[in-house]
Amino acid sequence: LYEEDRRRAIAACIAELPDVYQSALRLHYWLGASVAEIAVLHDTPENTIKSYLLRARRLLKAMLTERGF
Repeated sequence: LYEEDRRRAIAACIAELPDVYQSALRLHYWLGASVAEIAVLHDTPENTIKSYLLRARRLLKAMLTERGF
């Protein structure tokens, strides 16, 4: 039950992130795309993609902590 609650909370938090962060997270963690591949898909420098991933993880952590996870 806790695991299912955690999954729902993660999905809800990801849905609240800006679109570029959502996209970078999903491509990287769910589809296994590399930073270089995501950079090509977004037509964005690799370092920018790295920043998106870092910011997305930080925001996600803060949001989940706020929700008690």
